[in-house]
Amino acid sequence: EAGPDFIYTDITNNGTVVDFINNDTAIENIPIGFDFPFYGNYYSELLISPNGWVGFGNDNYNYVNVPLPTDLAPTNAIMAFWDDLNPVNQANNSGSGNVYYLSTADSFTVSFENVAHYQVDDDDFGIYSFQIILYSNGKIEIAYNTIEGLDNSATVGIQNQDASQHLLINFNTPINNQTTF
Repeated sequence: EAGPDFIYTDITNNGTVVDFINNDTAIENIPIGFDFPFYGNYYSELLISPNGWVGFGNDNYNYVNVPLPTDLAPTNAIMAFWDDLNPVNQANNSGSGNVYYLSTADSFTVSFENVAHYQVDDDDFGIYSFQIILYSNGKIEIAYNTIEGLDNSATVGIQNQDASQHLLINFNTPINNQTTF
């Protein structure tokens, strides 16, 4: 019996490349294109963190992922693969892969494409491609295209602005290629 259809939309040709200052600082005030409902509030813009998450509040520079709920994690945030990632950025020429975003009338997609795990030694190697898709009706999709190398150290989930409400999907267990939550 076949599973659900796997949908992963390549936005590298028509999306906007995120130009990160460094590999731990988010780019803020990105217009979504519609009011996105999240934990009882509506947001017209978001921030994109190079460390695998998007949010509707303040940046969180913590790159060491922890289980939810906690205010040590990004709050008011959607974590698709929160870990110490190192996309191309202005401060570190060892980064690889890019992050893109694309807004349409009813969806907003953020794609992390071939983004490297920050490499301290040879055991830290990993290259990841995944997406966060927000829909104007409040639906959230997280899709994983390729997860290669180190694949068991990410937090996947959402939590509200004071970490009193959350959904933990994954903490430090392997994520399979071509999985959608």
